[in-house]
Amino acid sequence: MTVMTGQEALAELKKVANSLNTLFATGCSVQNQLGLAYHSALSRRLAETAGYNNAWEYLSQNVKGLTRQTLTAYTDAATYWGSSVTQKYGVERLKLLPRYLRAHPYVGAWPDSDPGFLNIRVPQPDGSVVVKSFADCSLEEMRRAVSPPRPKPAWEGVRRRERLRVLVLKELMPQRFLASAGVRFRAEGERAFVSFQEVPVAELEALIVVLQECIAMEPSSLRAGNP
Repeated sequence: MTVMTGQEALAELKKVANSLNTLFATGCSVQNQLGLAYHSALSRRLAETAGYNNAWEYLSQNVKGLTRQTLTAYTDAATYWGSSVTQKYGVERLKLLPRYLRAHPYVGAWPDSDPGFLNIRVPQPDGSVVVKSFADCSLEEMRRAVSPPRPKPAWEGVRRRERLRVLVLKELMPQRFLASAGVRFRAEGERAFVSFQEVPVAELEALIVVLQECIAMEPSSLRAGNP
């Protein structure tokens, strides 16, 4: 078995990428043609003239590889954007653009020609946002822009040991500490914080007991230093 060098592997990857881009362009062209064909049947009312309720009633019986929703999306893209834009960006990306523009009206006026210049805010895995032109956005990036991933709950990133201590304190405080209404918990990054407000001096012993019990209830694995 011949072992490739990094440069040889990169050259092969470039060939694959070029092939995929060519096939994508071909697929976009086919989508455009399908949309125009369906539009032709609709606009000329061929099905109604032939005695059917609508074009899809006939096509659903004679075209097995497409759904009405898919044909409608192809038709909308081909008739609104035109052949050149549809073949340039593909129906799937163009389908997402109206949803993005409705959610972000500040982007600008609805484009009436090539939308490639529009700036799209693309959420990143680390929570940051990168602004890219629509022309440079991949389909996956457009999906993230339209449906940003939900931020992780504040407590999800907190260390396991500290989450456990918070749970124990929330359980013990109302039972043992009369001033528990003045206790507040919050999370910030990997750390958890607890604050005590207006602690009565008479309750200091009860507070100390609760804190000691909380520490004593930790599993030995956590006391050994595991997070």
